[in-house]
Amino acid sequence: MTAGRTRDGLRQVVIAAVSVVGASPALVGQTIGPLGTVGSATACVDVAMPPGGAVAVVRCGAESQGIKFLDAATGLPSGTFATSTAPDPSFSRRSVASSDNYAIVTGGAETASIRIFSLSGAVPQLAGTFGSSTAGLDVAMSPDGRRAVVRCGAEPAGVKVFDMAHRRLIGSFGTSTGSPVARRHVAMSDARAVTIGGADMASILVIDIGSGTAVIRGTHGSSTACSDVAISPSGAVACVRAGAQTDGIRFFSTSTGALLAGFATSTASSAARQIAMTDTRAVVVGGAEAASIRIFDIGSTPPVQLAVFGSGTAPRDVAVSPDGRVACVRAGASSTGIWFFDLATARSMGSFGTTTAGGAVRQIAMTSTRAVVLGGAENATVRVFDISTSLPRELATYASATGGLDVDASADARFAIVRTGQAITFVALASGGLAGSYPTATASGAPVRQVAMPGSTAFAIGGAESASIRSFRALSPRPVAISYYGTGCDRSTIFRPRIGVFATTETLAFSLQNAVPIGSVYFQNCALIAGIGRASVPIPPTGCLALIRLDVPILVYVGSGLNGVIVPPLPIPVDPALAGAIVDFQWAIPGDGNDVFTSDAAELRIY
Repeated sequence: MTAGRTRDGLRQVVIAAVSVVGASPALVGQTIGPLGTVGSATACVDVAMPPGGAVAVVRCGAESQGIKFLDAATGLPSGTFATSTAPDPSFSRRSVASSDNYAIVTGGAETASIRIFSLSGAVPQLAGTFGSSTAGLDVAMSPDGRRAVVRCGAEPAGVKVFDMAHRRLIGSFGTSTGSPVARRHVAMSDARAVTIGGADMASILVIDIGSGTAVIRGTHGSSTACSDVAISPSGAVACVRAGAQTDGIRFFSTSTGALLAGFATSTASSAARQIAMTDTRAVVVGGAEAASIRIFDIGSTPPVQLAVFGSGTAPRDVAVSPDGRVACVRAGASSTGIWFFDLATARSMGSFGTTTAGGAVRQIAMTSTRAVVLGGAENATVRVFDISTSLPRELATYASATGGLDVDASADARFAIVRTGQAITFVALASGGLAGSYPTATASGAPVRQVAMPGSTAFAIGGAESASIRSFRALSPRPVAISYYGTGCDRSTIFRPRIGVFATTETLAFSLQNAVPIGSVYFQNCALIAGIGRASVPIPPTGCLALIRLDVPILVYVGSGLNGVIVPPLPIPVDPALAGAIVDFQWAIPGDGNDVFTSDAAELRIY
């Protein structure tokens, strides 16, 4: 930038030199900022966040801090609890479930293998412990947070139903087999639960959980092991996917427990998710055959099969957009490895080729307009699709040297988080652009769920290391505090710095979506503004200080305060992960003769 005057003769402030001390360059356009990292002595196996997103629950191995609660606002631990056994991630499918008020965490086979926590206070409190003679296989909580179900192995109380508000067991039912092949063992609505097991005479249980006592509404056997279960959003219909048999796909009425319909399958399935449901449609995937993808009308009685598609390779995952309009299926490496379906018409919207199969926990994350699909370790590991029109189109692809392990999308549909082998990547869903990428020292192993992002905060877990749990903020209304120091000004009438920390007199926070500044520091007759957008704000005639938020790249604007003149921005790349980094800068106001001042030393310290 060069010195000069505006057309009306107002002076412009020019930055003469900018240096960043102790900070590495940040990604251009990055809008994700790390909140913190928490280490773990043992590998983390599962993470979950309640709908409100206030706290995250992480289940690690057997250690003094094996269960960790983390504050979503700060990313810091808000409570830790000891565990003596670890859940086996290759056996257990979900280890934690949480609502805004309660969390339930399972472990191995011991006298305190099931723990209930209250989240209503300032810090989580252990509210109850329950034993299990066999390891927990899966845990789920009803959407209203009032009930939880734990599916354990083969034992007289293998299915346990809990009243979360009263922290008590309200029902238990025997199981004769465990079911490690299933991807979900429990599906729940507010009033009903369906659990599945192995191949036996009581492998499917339909349970009424709405009253104070759990009651069996239906018991059904299966000649092959059940591998997945789901309930429609309204809770009226449940679907179970078993192995290759004459009724391998079955639909049940959750109110009566009765079988509504059964459909034959010729192959079993080991996909991450095999069933995706709306209130009127169900998409069920199987093995590699001519009928590996099936779409059903479950709004009719009995349910009717609407369409059948062959994938050529075994499907790995299936998901439905939140508005129930589009379904996506991820299969193996083939010319039709990624499918999109219009659920209203039960027709294919298009397919895309893939060169590798994927083995992630979740391979598809969807909003009403976007789909993020994971692959293997190749030059297109992460793929972003626009599904807002009748013909989906690919927006972007991102390469990874290691395969995708898990993916989730934020509830506000702004970002997706992807956990690959040794990286955590964020995608801006509106554009398909990369919003941030952070390396990890270890791969994640075989956890049940590795990322959680219900709202503006995301958590990702990895192996046992000093930064095995990472928290990120996508957008925060709470700016980060700063301090300012300045010396050497020879025109105090124009610029009046103070040695020390300014008191806060004003806080500004603007929307990132509208690309406007998110905070600003005002000095008398000149300003330093931080943000990521192109817009500017008027400079007040008197000095004041507002808090700056520095978890995004900074654009520094400096201008005279006479009429709010803003000169073009000069970017200062700051890695927000480095709290305490110092930004050193010098500036000068060009003018006539002695009408120039300089500051030979100043620092902006990030806290």
